[in-house]
Amino acid sequence: MEAPNSAAAPAGVAPAQVNWANGLCSCFDAPMLCLNAAFCSPCVMAQTRGKLGNYIWFKRLKIFLGFLILLYVAEVILVVIYNILFQAIYGEFMQNWDGDANPNSPALAKYVVEVTVLGNTMGPPMGIIAIIYLGFLMKTRMDVRVKMNMPADTCNDCLASVCCSVCTLVQTAREVHVSGKCMNMEEPEGAPTGLDKV
Repeated sequence: MEAPNSAAAPAGVAPAQVNWANGLCSCFDAPMLCLNAAFCSPCVMAQTRGKLGNYIWFKRLKIFLGFLILLYVAEVILVVIYNILFQAIYGEFMQNWDGDANPNSPALAKYVVEVTVLGNTMGPPMGIIAIIYLGFLMKTRMDVRVKMNMPADTCNDCLASVCCSVCTLVQTAREVHVSGKCMNMEEPEGAPTGLDKV
């Protein structure tokens, strides 16, 4: 998997790598980090950004982490509310439906309208939060490529971030040696100094 370039790198710059030292599907090689990424991805992403030396739009780990946790909690709350409302609409439909699959059936028509309204109301905020989070993940993966002097591959980074976000987060975190410590809210060891001035 690891294929470093033999050419010497300037002082302070990582040697060039042809590809990732850690495979996308080798996340289980670091079980604690994998669990943290699955259940507390904001902590792992904040630690990874700290190792990279910046927090995108933010100046400190705790502010960046707070923003990520806010996104994470908002998404979970919206998904729970959506599921509760959907189950209520579906339950009412099943109670009133007489088995008639005719599109002109009043119960079926009412159900379709209510589900459409629910989707149009709850879908955009859930989608926006997901896009922001996936954008941060993709930016982090691209920045790890720059730090490790890997060739750019925007298409690959986008596909990995969208289709396998937890594995992507673990891969990028392992690449910059993020600790597997659970709920780590301290500046990462070995992070560049002066992050509060970035």
